[in-house]
Amino acid sequence: MDNTHIVIVIIVLSIFSLAGLICGIIIHEEAPKYVKQRSAVKNSLVVIIVSIVFIVLFNAIYFSWHALHNHKVRLPNKSTKMK
Repeated sequence: MDNTHIVIVIIVLSIFSLAGLICGIIIHEEAPKYVKQRSAVKNSLVVIIVSIVFIVLFNAIYFSWHALHNHKVRLPNKSTKMK
């Protein structure tokens, strides 16, 4: 069974989500100090960091499982017939 389309979708979604989260961190760092000290902004930074960790762990687990699951080697036939 070929799961290439699922892998491509996961890679594309991971790239876009990581880019968005990194942009969120950059915007947070460029914000004025009085904005950074609000509790909602501090909580959103924590959510962004947890989201990045979740995406990285999900990708690592999924792609390692995918590599192990799809690593099937076909053994050659043990026939002694000449073809």
